[in-house]
Amino acid sequence: YNGAAQTYEVIGLPAGVEATYTYTLNGVEVSEMVDAGAYTVKVTFTSEGYNIKAEDAVKEVNFTITKKKVTLSDVVFDNVTLEYDGAEKPLPEATNADMFNVDYVADGDRVNAGSFTVIATFTLKDEYVANYVIDGDGSKKATVTIAPKKVSVNATLDGATSVYDGAVKT
Repeated sequence: YNGAAQTYEVIGLPAGVEATYTYTLNGVEVSEMVDAGAYTVKVTFTSEGYNIKAEDAVKEVNFTITKKKVTLSDVVFDNVTLEYDGAEKPLPEATNADMFNVDYVADGDRVNAGSFTVIATFTLKDEYVANYVIDGDGSKKATVTIAPKKVSVNATLDGATSVYDGAVKT
């Protein structure tokens, strides 16, 4: 499939013999062969100067347009690092995925510090199904990391002031 009308042509006909073509897709006559599918091309030969036998006047040929393979190579679905804030984190979204419906599944805690995996599964939108097929398993994976929130603590102990820096104070 390339989006352009495909043609079938008999070549080498004697002078004065003409061929006309009729295309059918799934039993329905179509004006041209554009979409992916298995076509039957009926070729009818006519001539004013030749006697064409009835069995030679019409020939049928099968012609197939295969679906175009598309990959997810242009789809961006990246790992993300977010800071903990006590709220459930949103799932990352794929970009450059205009041809696809995308379903997301997460496998972990979306609130607390840590990480979880998100699987994005891609299927073709209805308007692309007839002419395209996804090459590969149709999914991508991203990791969401929720980083602990950095806090600043000032404490006064027995009259001494110290800024928390993670080190043990005496």
